[in-house]
Order: sequence, then C-alpha cells, then structure tokens
Amino acid sequence: MMRAWIVATLLVAPAAAAAQKADAPPVVVQGLDTYMKAGGDSALNVWLGWWPPSDTAKVRELRMFFSVVKGNFGEPRGYEVVANTSLGSRMRSTYVAIWFDQKPVYLTFHSYQSPQGEWHVLYLGGNSDVQKLWPADLLSALELKGIANH
Repeated sequence: MMRAWIVATLLVAPAAAAAQKADAPPVVVQGLDTYMKAGGDSALNVWLGWWPPSDTAKVRELRMFFSVVKGNFGEPRGYEVVANTSLGSRMRSTYVAIWFDQKPVYLTFHSYQSPQGEWHVLYLGGNSDVQKLWPADLLSALELKGIANH
C-alpha cells in the first residue's frame, strides 16, 4: 500500500510542478531560467530591470542575498514553482524553491500584469527558512498534499 502511494506521488508531483510553472508569470520563469544559466545578477536584471532608480537599495540587498546564498549553499541545481496564488485578475504571488548543493532556498514573487499585458515583479523576497517567508496557510496546504518538507 505504501509503495503504491509513493509511486503515485512520484508520478503526480512532476505534473503538478509543471502546472504550477505554467501558471507562473513569464517574467518569473524567465528569471529563474536565467538564474540557472547565468547567476543572480543576470536573473535580477530580468526580474527587476524595470524598477525605478529609487529602489537601488533593495536591488543591492537582493544582489547581496544571491551572492551569499551561492557562497553558503553551493551551486543551484534546479528549481520548482511550488504554488501560485491570484490576487485579483492582474496580481499573482509565486512561491519557488531553488535546489542548491547544501539546502533549498525559497523565493516569493509578487507580480503585476499591466493593462498592456506585460508582467512585472513588484516584490521579490528570499530566505533559506521557508517558515520565515511563505504564509502559514500555504505551508499547511502543502503539508496536506504531502509536498512540504520543511
């Protein structure tokens, strides 16, 4: 019985992850793919390239975060879009786990779709402790589905 559950979970989990990735705003996925190939600075240019100059302190903070993460946890080996939540018709929150050599790092994106159809990242946060970043109700829902492993 347990073996059947494990096999079913392994077969369903990749499909669920692919569906979550498909629902993520394109700018989020483009930045994640860029991160895997070219690192944090290049990914931040994708995610935050349109931010106004007044936000340079936040951009510096995020550049430092990605530098420290790589230094502490090694190379990124992949990522998974774990969940997306819609906040009205033009806002989406996306929750991502990046798999590093040492441990995962968790990201949260809040994105906005302009009336012209372009997606922009309004907020990007990261932490190696999922409980400090993701909402408790999301973690509870993931635990019920057998996905969360924190």
